[in-house]
Amino acid sequence: MSMRPAVSAFLSVICRELESARVFTTQMTHQTVSAFTEGYNNVVEHAYSESSKNGDISVEIVVNHDFLEIVLADSGETFELENVP
Repeated sequence: MSMRPAVSAFLSVICRELESARVFTTQMTHQTVSAFTEGYNNVVEHAYSESSKNGDISVEIVVNHDFLEIVLADSGETFELENVP
């Protein structure tokens, strides 16, 4: 969790640049940062909840002229989607 604020701040800067380029709106920036934060928290809470509290989380941010792609990856506990309530 210690890196989440730094990555969120970096993502906010990227989103504001996209706002300046008129690719993003302010609402899109808030939604993107919120979705990233939720995803990051979910990895911390679920991927590493049963095992060691420490684990790797990689964040990849790809910026193109007309889209933003964010990939969160972990090596924590796996799950079967069919078993999720």
